[in-house]
Amino acid sequence: MSERSRKRGPVSARPSIFQRTDDGVPELSEQPDISTPSSPTVQTAEQPAKIKRTYYLPTDVAILLDRIQIEEFQRTGTKPELSAIVADAIRSFGESRQQAS
Repeated sequence: MSERSRKRGPVSARPSIFQRTDDGVPELSEQPDISTPSSPTVQTAEQPAKIKRTYYLPTDVAILLDRIQIEEFQRTGTKPELSAIVADAIRSFGESRQQAS
């Protein structure tokens, strides 16, 4: 046994990372009960539901997306999120396809 391991002592003698109380370990008891379903998150008009997706774009399309973001920033003074630009483009594309049908 090395000198260092004798000084440290067994794991049970080391201080816990949890705060111990008479009621148990608060860090563990405050966890939500995962056995019961939680109430659904209410979405407001300002915060619609979002789903994260990953798509691969050709270089020219990625450059066009960046250019649109820069132009919008220059026009409005606020930097739009790329997700908002892509969402608007997809909506416009969907509407144009419906009109063509």
